[in-house]
Amino acid sequence: VNKAYPLLVARHFPSGLLGLVVCGWIAALMSSLDSVLNSSAHLVAHDFWKRTVRRSASDRELMWVGRITVLLVAAVALGWLPMIVAGGGA
Repeated sequence: VNKAYPLLVARHFPSGLLGLVVCGWIAALMSSLDSVLNSSAHLVAHDFWKRTVRRSASDRELMWVGRITVLLVAAVALGWLPMIVAGGGA
């Protein structure tokens, strides 16, 4: 069932339109990933770090906390990826 749309596009769309569809898929994936990373960075920096760790944290410090959070979330996601693939899906 999950392969029906990609097969339809690959087999029946002309190459120019196929490229446009693939670009749309990549853009949607990048948008979703960006949203998750930005949300996690904001939640950790503002809702956790500034409220519980350092109430007087500067904007520069919060930016660094957000950047480190993005790196950690991305590393966990990449580490989790083999388990998702081995399990057959999400």
